[in-house]
Amino acid sequence: MNDASAGRLDATRAMLGAVLALAFVMNMLGRGATEVFAVFLLPVETALGVTRSQITGVYSLFMLVVGLAGPVAGGVFDRLGARASYCSGLALLGASLTLASSATAIWHYALTVGLASGLGVSMLGMVTANALLSRWYQARLGTAIGAVYAATGFGVLIMAPVAQLLIDAFGWRDAYRIMGGVLLGLAVLTAFLPLSRMSHGSSDWQRRRAASEAATGGGWNVLRALKTKPFWALLVVYFLTSLASFAVSPQAVAAMVEAGITPLVAASAFGLTGMLSLIGNASIAPLVERFGQRSMITLSYLGTVIGILCLAALPSHPSLLLVYGWAILFGINQGTRGPIISTLTATIYAGGGVGRIYGTIALGMGFGAAFGSWLSGYLHDVTGDYLASFVMAAGAAALGMATFWTVPLLSEARKANAARVEQASQPKG
Repeated sequence: MNDASAGRLDATRAMLGAVLALAFVMNMLGRGATEVFAVFLLPVETALGVTRSQITGVYSLFMLVVGLAGPVAGGVFDRLGARASYCSGLALLGASLTLASSATAIWHYALTVGLASGLGVSMLGMVTANALLSRWYQARLGTAIGAVYAATGFGVLIMAPVAQLLIDAFGWRDAYRIMGGVLLGLAVLTAFLPLSRMSHGSSDWQRRRAASEAATGGGWNVLRALKTKPFWALLVVYFLTSLASFAVSPQAVAAMVEAGITPLVAASAFGLTGMLSLIGNASIAPLVERFGQRSMITLSYLGTVIGILCLAALPSHPSLLLVYGWAILFGINQGTRGPIISTLTATIYAGGGVGRIYGTIALGMGFGAAFGSWLSGYLHDVTGDYLASFVMAAGAAALGMATFWTVPLLSEARKANAARVEQASQPKG
């Protein structure tokens, strides 16, 4: 290998690391700053004088907006690149948290933490990351996506205890002001990064994109994807899985506190789920490669169901064993289905339209999360506790597991698409 080739290889490796780090940090900031909603739930509920279903309705709106804005976020990245996505996302999220600090009515909180934060997080999250990573990673795409999914857990691990400490020291309003100010400052700094070069993609991706367009007669787009079975299977799985997860996650700290657990212990246990989610998301891709998709998916869902039932049993049997049983089982499996869905989407629908296609599939995540978080709060108001809410969540997870057993057709579609692309990329004549 001559010096020029070695230099190009080193530059490519450096860019791979930079792209992965960028996607990780942005997803960590976006989801970490909003998943601490569970820590803010009780003080904001008390200050605004609203019901549990009203306050969780804000989180439902947030997740609904994240889902609905997915195709928009994908389109922004596909057309304008990472600079437009990440800078606008940080600015929107920072401004929304800053304004949330002045909320005096539930509709103020809904407009800021629900609507504006949802738009910002959508630009910072996995829709943009999935599209960006697919332009640089091919053989290790699943591992890269899993690592970025783990950023959500890392963000919760860091930000949940920090948010609780800020609330204890300054109150929830100043806590929001501090978090918002930091994000606005980061928006300015991000604008100076070499994001245009990152958005361009690798030369190998450019070649594969041309081959995919030749194999599909113009390349994948949302309309073409809508006509395929894998698209709908992934959307249904995303809906059920998100319904189960978000019926629990935003309510978890409040549920533990109401069961007699101290707020700091509850916030720390919630933070532990973030750390374990980081481990689970980072390891799911190699585990799938070794043990198979069906086996790992089944174990993942079973762990989620048992973890939710631990939390459901906490009011009648309050103990740290159940608290950390939930944190470990729910945390390590939280989000592990996401990297599989993202990787399959990027592989099956390879090409320049990945952002919009994955963003459309993510509608299932948004609707499931919104419906799950709202229904969980509503059931709490009606029944006076979280038992019905968490049993419902466990049932949704079980249905998600059952639905995923129809997904093996995805691996066939993945192989067929890879074969078409490979054939189209071969030299002619």
